[in-house]
Amino acid sequence: KKPTVGILRMEALDFLLQEDRGDKGKVEEAVQQVEQQAKQHGLTAAELTAAVNCITRGVHTTAISRRLLKALLPCEAVPSQAILLLLSSFQTGRVPLPVQVLALKWMLLVLDFVDDISVLHNVYGVFFFFMEYDGLRPFLCHILYQLTRKQDVQPFRVRRMLALQQRVGAEPWLIALLSVYRLYAPQLVSLVVPPSKKRWFPTPDLRWKAAISQAQVPRRAPEAVPVALLLPGRDVEAKRVRVLPPLTSGTHHRTPHTHLHGSEEEALLQRVDNMDSLLQHMDRLKPPAQIAAVLNNPWLCHFVSAAPDRTIVRRLTFWLAARLQDETGFTPESNARLGSLLDSLLHFSTFMNGTMPVVDAFLRSHLRVWSGRTHRAQILQLLPLMPPKPFEVLYIDFLKPLHALFVTLGPGPQSEILHCLTQMARRYVSFNWHRYYQQRDQPRHPSHALTATPPPADYMRATCELLRSTDTVCALALRMAPGNLLVEDAVLCFHELASRCCTDFKLPFLCLPSSAVVYPLLLSSTAASLSRMCGILASLKLEFANITSRDPPADDLNFKTGAESVNLLNTYTLDAVNMLWRNKLLSAQSRDSTLLCTPSSHSAAAGQDDGGRAFFTNKVTSVLNPRVFPDRKLVPGALSLTQSCFTTFAESFLRKKRSLLESEGGDSSLQASSSLTPDFIKGNHRHNYIDFLHENHLVGVHDFLHVMVVSLIRIAVKERKDVARRFELDAAP
Repeated sequence: KKPTVGILRMEALDFLLQEDRGDKGKVEEAVQQVEQQAKQHGLTAAELTAAVNCITRGVHTTAISRRLLKALLPCEAVPSQAILLLLSSFQTGRVPLPVQVLALKWMLLVLDFVDDISVLHNVYGVFFFFMEYDGLRPFLCHILYQLTRKQDVQPFRVRRMLALQQRVGAEPWLIALLSVYRLYAPQLVSLVVPPSKKRWFPTPDLRWKAAISQAQVPRRAPEAVPVALLLPGRDVEAKRVRVLPPLTSGTHHRTPHTHLHGSEEEALLQRVDNMDSLLQHMDRLKPPAQIAAVLNNPWLCHFVSAAPDRTIVRRLTFWLAARLQDETGFTPESNARLGSLLDSLLHFSTFMNGTMPVVDAFLRSHLRVWSGRTHRAQILQLLPLMPPKPFEVLYIDFLKPLHALFVTLGPGPQSEILHCLTQMARRYVSFNWHRYYQQRDQPRHPSHALTATPPPADYMRATCELLRSTDTVCALALRMAPGNLLVEDAVLCFHELASRCCTDFKLPFLCLPSSAVVYPLLLSSTAASLSRMCGILASLKLEFANITSRDPPADDLNFKTGAESVNLLNTYTLDAVNMLWRNKLLSAQSRDSTLLCTPSSHSAAAGQDDGGRAFFTNKVTSVLNPRVFPDRKLVPGALSLTQSCFTTFAESFLRKKRSLLESEGGDSSLQASSSLTPDFIKGNHRHNYIDFLHENHLVGVHDFLHVMVVSLIRIAVKERKDVARRFELDAAP
């Protein structure tokens, strides 16, 4: 009977184990047989162990041992005992240095196929012992780079590697291992990693690697997954620590330095996948070995926020400072990595409702060289999450670079910056300043929180100055992009927030919009923008009533509260009412207006020059509806509720009104009219028209007129009384 392939291989290996180097012909024949069969079918675990025994005996020549090592092509899981046999022979003197180097290369290639990686973790110190050997160090550092865990980082090892670095210089593989140590223990390693694109480690033998992969194919079932995915191991292709390693380490996706089966605390992190499991294991959880995993894991975010620790803060701060510095560049690869990191920082900062000081420092330095085009969404969302700062610091470090960038961008990016400033202002006005001022004189204890506590400063003034600064930017945006809907929406969003500071946030001051904001929006060609501006004016009237009736603040404010601007608000109100309701736009009889009136002594007394009036006169003529005013002739009612941007609504109202009257046999003048013109909306029809605008979501102009126009106020009071009277009659027995 012809012997099988496995029997032939074992017979050759048994012969090599028993035979000394005397009979060279038979030894050569046996080695050739092992090489041929290993290349065709691979070696099983038992055959690998036997071949390693042949190598470690030291009876064969260096050439024979190297050939046997090259023939170690596993077709299944590599027994950890085979690696231990090779490692234990390094100090016996029976294995020469070239064979030791080749053995370490083989260990690197089969590290993903070891059946029990924990055995190699147990001999971490043995690998580290041979670091003094210059020929072995590149491959030893690569193996230790793959095996290092948090518990492996010890002060004596750090001291030894630093001393070794002083002796041999900055070897890339030694720096790579030190960078891993710095990742786990930043307090022990103060190392500046050079931003080099060079590979840390020597390139592995690609032919040998391909032969090992090919040896597994005949023994693998068609539907089976690769052996490397079934064993605890590493990605063979991983060359460096990923920017943000995932917390979990499944069998199909492994990252460097993440073996969770060897630690019970780390295994607990694997089981936390919901709030119940988090609460169940809260007292036994420990931070992950790779602290960066908390940025993307919501359950670890809960754990870190519930139990902040100084070590966690320092580790995460050091990691982020190094990573943000390393990934800041101008290449597509660095931009992609930085974008991924900023996404994770945004997720973490949003969860924590604040940014870390290291993130603030990055934004401060990055804004000075930022073009406004890369990572705009992430940066503009991170800026409002910063903790409040004194206005001098905020303006110099953050607002001034943004303002300089603002004038170089188009309307779209400008609107995004305005929304960013609005969210920043929302954070300032919604902060619990009353509680802060009550606790600012109390002794402070060292904080271990991830977000910084605002330092002592005059934050009321900072909030007010931020609102006024943003109003200036809004005026600039409206001047640079007149009529742009994105810009108008961003400006209105900010002033809708600023117009409710006293009522909604209990602040002792208010911010009135400048005339360069109010009048372009009142003269907007979009009815929605005009309506929202009217709603802001209506809110400001209520704000003035609240701030004048409120008791003065306990702390004297060293800036104006805005109450002295009541005359300016009255000017805005009169001009808006004259334009929308009284039809007295640019009328000589209108002696109340200061900006939309014709040149007169009143306008001169108000400090308005002809240039300002000419600008707004041109603006008025530019927004006239050409279908209604084909010659652009300016008339007193040119911008009333029935003209200009309201023409479409007026026509819709008249069609609805005409159909209703025709069905009921009402007003004959409307029934007989063949052409629908807005001039019919007079008297009681105008009151119904305002309600029609409210039904069409123009709430601002409806609320403004019902607050400012006396006749409408009386109608609203009468309607409320009628409703109350009907309710009483219905409730009576």
